[in-house]
Amino acid sequence: MRGAARPYADVARGLLAPGPNESVADFEEAVLEFERLGAKVDLARCLLDLARAQQGVGVDPRPAVERAASLLRECDANLYLPEAEAALAKLDASDS
Repeated sequence: MRGAARPYADVARGLLAPGPNESVADFEEAVLEFERLGAKVDLARCLLDLARAQQGVGVDPRPAVERAASLLRECDANLYLPEAEAALAKLDASDS
C-alpha cells in the first residue's frame, strides 16, 4: 500500500494483530508514516494505540501518551484530548 492510506492500514493491522508484539510493530510503522505526512491528530491517536500495545509487552507507555497529549493540545483537538488525559491520569495513579 502506498501514499496517505498506508498508515491507516498499519493502524488497522495493529488493532487486529494476534498479539501485542505485532501490534507494537504495526503502530510504530504507522507513527513513522503519520509523522512523515504531518498528520498530527492521527499521529496522536496512533500513539495512544501504541501505548496500549506497549503495556502488553512491558514497555513504558508514558512517552507515547505524553506525546499524544501534547500533540492534541497543540492542535486544539479537544474531541480526543480527554482520552489522552485519562491515560495519563491512569499512569500517574499506577505510579503512586
